Amino acid sequence: MAIINLVLRDMGNMLSMVLTFGMFLAPILYPPPVREPFTIVNVANPFSPLLIATQNLLAGHTLMQPDLIAYMAIFSVGVFLLGWRTFHITMPRIAERA
Repeated sequence: MAIINLVLRDMGNMLSMVLTFGMFLAPILYPPPVREPFTIVNVANPFSPLLIATQNLLAGHTLMQPDLIAYMAIFSVGVFLLGWRTFHITMPRIAERA
């Protein structure tokens, strides 16, 4: 995102707004929804399984959604590798713009 922010200056402001809105959708102060139309928010938010797992473990329960935690871990590693590769490809071109 830092490389995109060098080219598109408003990307930092937009990312800040999107992350703030996403944190309000994450089940931090309320229990995760169990009814069908509202569970889509938990599946779409990659931060939500981590919060649910932390709440379950702190309360002394077992993990309710181990498949979502595995999905989140694979998604996070994929985003990291994609960002790392993009950084190394674009660094020589972007260094002169900064």
